[in-house]
This record gives sequence, structure tokens and C-alpha cells, in this order.
Amino acid sequence: MIRTYVLLLVGLSIGLCAGGCQKNQTPKRAAIRPEPRKIVSTIKVVGTLKPIGLAEIHAPADGPIERVLVRKGDRVKQGDVLLIVAKDEPERSVREAQVKLRIATQRLADLQAAGPDHKAAADVAAGEKELASIALEREQERLAKCSVKARQDGVIQKLDVSEGQVVTGPNSFGPGLVLVEMAESGSFDVEFELNEVDVAKIAADQPAQITLDAVPGLTVTGRVVSIGVPDKNSFRKGMFPVTVRFATISSAVKMGMTANVTIPAGEIDAPVTIPVEYVYYNDVQPCVDVLVNNQVSRHTVELGPDDGQYVAIQSGLAVDEPVIFTEHN
Repeated sequence: MIRTYVLLLVGLSIGLCAGGCQKNQTPKRAAIRPEPRKIVSTIKVVGTLKPIGLAEIHAPADGPIERVLVRKGDRVKQGDVLLIVAKDEPERSVREAQVKLRIATQRLADLQAAGPDHKAAADVAAGEKELASIALEREQERLAKCSVKARQDGVIQKLDVSEGQVVTGPNSFGPGLVLVEMAESGSFDVEFELNEVDVAKIAADQPAQITLDAVPGLTVTGRVVSIGVPDKNSFRKGMFPVTVRFATISSAVKMGMTANVTIPAGEIDAPVTIPVEYVYYNDVQPCVDVLVNNQVSRHTVELGPDDGQYVAIQSGLAVDEPVIFTEHN
């Protein structure tokens, strides 16, 4: 009985070992030979969406906020009313200016009807009427501004006021409290930094592809609009600020989102290329598995540019050496 159990355990162990060893040596795909091809290299970076054409709208007059009609993130059209500042004082001023204009108009009419002996007084009255008319127009403009309107199509970026809050209008110290900040609708900047090696490969007006993890399936094309100089006071020495601009009609895209940017960085004729998935890393060294006399041999390689599908091999692999895709890839 004991001998029977021993034989069963030994047989089971041999079977498991044989099965495991066999699996580790079986290529998942057939061997392929490297081949020459053109590689369009790309620079891939991550940046943050920033607003374009940021415009401030200031309080038109002193007084409390009566109504707030928008929220942060809303898209608005030029002329839309965003909020209303209390109209009581401007409306009172308009009424007073209207009364003064009526009095000045009547006085001028009376003097003109009195005949040429009152011409000098009539001329003075005509001037007073003109001044009263200008004063009324000014007060009417001030009243109209109490309905704070969008000066352009755009997106509400900042709205830090609430109904009932008392705001300060234009005075000798400045243009008044900032009520709203707006950015251009549907246009975005992506800002990021590149090192001196990568920045030398791009130029202004160069196309770039943008995707956003927060908006799956959306891919848009933008352009490089600026390449700055390193900030000598920054701890990231030698990094060049770059801005890519794009437009989209998608309402799902919001300021502050993270964007993935891909910029073409040139085309090379690579004599040895393989699919990127055939490369794996042993520690930090890139490697490929080469089939030599039906045996797998690990080769450490030096990688060149890749286009996302194929990678150029700079050294460590010849064009006549077949490579395989094995389990550890």
C-alpha cells in the first residue's frame, strides 16, 4: 500500500513538472524576422487644459446682487444676461434726469416763444437742455449695465458672487469688483514642458493629436502655438514651456482636465524594426528573445524611435535573426 502511494506521488510530480516546463518554453506567436521600415517618431506628453481669451466683467455700480442667472462652467452666447445688480438707485437717477430734461426743455420753449428780446437767455437755456440730455443718456447707460451681459460667446470660468452680496462699482481706485471671468467657447490650450532634446524636434504651427482620459473616444487635432524659453528661476532646469491649441464642440471637455498630446517628431529609415510588443524588460534593460537553433536566446537591445506599433532597434539584433513572443513578454 505504501509503495503504491509513493509511486502515485512521484508520477504526479513528474507530470506537473513536465507540464509546467513545457508551457514556459512554448512561444505564444510564430517567430518573425525584423525588417526595415520608415518610423515616424512621436513625442508623447501630458498637459493640463487652460482657458483661452480670458475676459473679466466688472461690477457696473455699487449695490447688492439681485439675481445670478448662470453657474461656473455654463456656456453662454454674446448678449446673454449673466446677473443683475440692484437697479433701485440707477432707476431713481434716471427718473431725476428725465425730470430735469423736461424742465430744461420747457424753459427753452418758453424763452423762444417770448421773442428776440430773450435770445441770450434762450441760448443759455439751450445749453442747459443739452447738458440735461447728456446726463439722462449717462444714467440710462448706467441702468442698462445693471443687467450684466456676456460680451462674447464663451464659458463661465469664475463666478465668486452670490445673490444679496453687495459689490463695488467703478471708482477712482479701479474699475470695480470682478463679477465674472469668461473664456472663449470650445477653444483650449494644453500647456506642458519638453527637454532640450525633444523641443529641438518640434516647431510652431506643427500639428498635434490630443486625447482625454476623461472623454473616451474623443480625438482632436491641434497645433503648436508657442515654444517658450526655460524659466531660470524654476527648479526644472532646461525645460521649455510649450503650448498646443485646439478646438472642439464637445461640451464634455472642461478646463483643468488632463490631456494626452502626441506630436510627430520626424521620420527615419530604420534598417531593423520589430513590433513593440516583442520587447520586454529585464530589470531596466530592454530585451528580445531570439530563436537560435530552435533554442531561445535573450538579447539585450538598444531601442530607437517608435511609432506606437513598431520600434527601431539600434543595436543588439540583426535583420536576419528571428524573434519570438514568449510568456514573460
